Amino acid sequence: MRWIAPLMLMMLLTGCNTPATYIHTCPVPKEYTQAEKDRAKQETHLLPPGSEIGEMLKDYAVLHQQAKDCWAH
Repeated sequence: MRWIAPLMLMMLLTGCNTPATYIHTCPVPKEYTQAEKDRAKQETHLLPPGSEIGEMLKDYAVLHQQAKDCWAH
């Protein structure tokens, strides 16, 4: 039974050394209707200048475009 602890330790340490396989996938961007885009545009104009949610929406727009570009390649 004294061999169990060293065996478990060896399994834990060597388990981290196995090569990882990564598959490159593109996120699927959500498509919005023109009505949804128009409504969102109207609503963003109601936000105060410099609002945090407005800044987050700008970041999201970049990520959304990057996802679309990824699928184009």
